[in-house]
Amino acid sequence: MRRWRLTLPPELSLLVKTLSMHEGVGQRLDPSFQPFLVAEPYVRRLLMQRYHPESWLPQVARMLEDSARQAVGFPRRIDRLLRRLEQAELEVTMHLAELPDATQRLSAMVNRLITAILLAAAAISLSLLLNVWHPEWLVRWIGPILFFGLLSIVGASLLLAWQWWRNR
Repeated sequence: MRRWRLTLPPELSLLVKTLSMHEGVGQRLDPSFQPFLVAEPYVRRLLMQRYHPESWLPQVARMLEDSARQAVGFPRRIDRLLRRLEQAELEVTMHLAELPDATQRLSAMVNRLITAILLAAAAISLSLLLNVWHPEWLVRWIGPILFFGLLSIVGASLLLAWQWWRNR
């Protein structure tokens, strides 16, 4: 059942379990006990009550009456719909249940992508600038700055890996 993603309602599985337990207890007490023969008159009466025409015929009559009422107004409604369609007054709207969640995830992804592009552009422009212009005060601090940059890259990589692992 898991292979085809079918699920059994919990009430039905509990009913089957209860019936099998009662059958086992009944046969343990009396080996000649046959639970289906005992249950047959009750099941037959239940099926007769549920599927007898007296139980479902009034509902079918109400449904036919509702259908006839709808059928009388149906041509007028189709005519009105076609007239609105010809005059281009017809407006169609769709509401997708998962659209807000998907747009929120997409917005977060776009924000992360923009941040990554801006940081990469800043790093490239800074490296090009430092290749041409290197003041004295920066030469003294280049070691700690590179160490801090390397530490930041490692930290950001670990944070990214942790977020990816958590959202997987």
